[in-house]
Amino acid sequence: MRDYYFERECRTPYSECYAIEVEGNEIGRVDIHFTASVAYATLCVGGDLSEEEMRDLIGEIDEKLVLTTDPFREDFVVTVWAGRERTSLTRRKRKRSPRKGTAIEPSARCAPQAPDSGRRRARGEW
Repeated sequence: MRDYYFERECRTPYSECYAIEVEGNEIGRVDIHFTASVAYATLCVGGDLSEEEMRDLIGEIDEKLVLTTDPFREDFVVTVWAGRERTSLTRRKRKRSPRKGTAIEPSARCAPQAPDSGRRRARGEW
């Protein structure tokens, strides 16, 4: 089993977002949302994780993040997305970067993510 490290990126009264790292490399992220009786998670990982590694990772998320926050929950529902990160976008106005007018800030975390449906606007805003 891999040694997973979870770095919290943001927190609200009912949710938390974490970057997932293995040996210093980010392999994905998980957004967890808590209701009165159920915890919901959206897990986004690279496509190179095996089914067994995915199940181990979900077990670690449950044990280290969900049970420590909500030990009396009735269920834990996980939706897994596998693929690769394309970009991160933010709605905040940015100065133009040195690269031909893009305003994309790749390090922006917990900013709204633009879907791959062609809804992006010029300068990296949506």
